Amino acid sequence: MNSFAEYLFTGITLAEQEVIMDTVEKKVQPQLMRDRQWYLNRSRLRVVAIKE
Repeated sequence: MNSFAEYLFTGITLAEQEVIMDTVEKKVQPQLMRDRQWYLNRSRLRVVAIKE
């Protein structure tokens, strides 16, 4: 979250940021940690629409 979501923490104290990050880490750990290694889970979708 430090790498790509820094803007979300504007105006939030460092102590509050730590609580938020710890909470998120605990929530995603079952899905994103395997064999004590974190795996980044992200995707980008690109959509093109044509109006006829």
